[in-house]
Amino acid sequence: MSASGTETVRAYAELFRISNLPTVVSNTAVGVALGCAGADIPLEAAGPCAIAILFLYLAGVASNDAIDADWDATERPERPIPSGRLSLAQAYRAALSAFGLGLAVLASIGFTALAVGVVLVAVITLYNMFHKRFAASIVFVGAARGLVYLTAATAVGGALDAPKPMWFMVTIAMYTIIFTLVARSEHKDRIDGGRWLAAGIPLIVLIPGVWITVNEALVAVGISVVLILWQARAVLKVFRIPPETKDAVHIWLSGFCLMDAFYLGVLGYSGLIAVPVVCFLLTLLLQRRIMGT
Repeated sequence: MSASGTETVRAYAELFRISNLPTVVSNTAVGVALGCAGADIPLEAAGPCAIAILFLYLAGVASNDAIDADWDATERPERPIPSGRLSLAQAYRAALSAFGLGLAVLASIGFTALAVGVVLVAVITLYNMFHKRFAASIVFVGAARGLVYLTAATAVGGALDAPKPMWFMVTIAMYTIIFTLVARSEHKDRIDGGRWLAAGIPLIVLIPGVWITVNEALVAVGISVVLILWQARAVLKVFRIPPETKDAVHIWLSGFCLMDAFYLGVLGYSGLIAVPVVCFLLTLLLQRRIMGT
């Protein structure tokens, strides 16, 4: 591959924030487990669902860069579009193609999965359009992560009105919203009150533990220890002077996978825990090459 071709591939990798892709697979595994509610997991639906959600994630981050191109030109000129490595048209084409592919795959699974997927696309779009204008729009980024669980749950036949998935959705939404709030200060020397928000994250991630099954308690508790230690590492980063916010954000991003490993243990799917663990390691490896923010 020529030097220009290699540079283009890297530019798309940065546009798509590929270091975060394993966290989406990890989230999908939990969503599938929530939908199956203890039953065997139908791989014929779970596999395509993971592919669909990956496409929607790719679409979301590509459209985010396209919409934020003017802001990035000033604040983040190293990003693929302002640096001139990709054009605005290329970013929009990539986003629209990925949105279309993701929804098409969900349509092949079933109407309910497609309907929830459409809501997910709407939430992603609302966040991308308004997150630089209205602080409250941050709720959309949390809702998007929560909807990944719900999309995957419905893809394998889970009911929309089931109470358990809602607890997990709310928890991952809260987690995402709080660390995204802190992330907005990643280029500042001080984040003041944001540090105390971050300090609450290690407790928030444990909320779904109320659903723990007796048979899997030992596994889930063991993973929870690792999860809390990992989250505490991020908190220590933001309490340093000056705060190492960017490093903390990458810890929180990879932390999605450890949360999912804990949740699979809580739900009694210990056999699936290898999926988020591998995703966690892969996320750490990719973060060394491609920034996740």
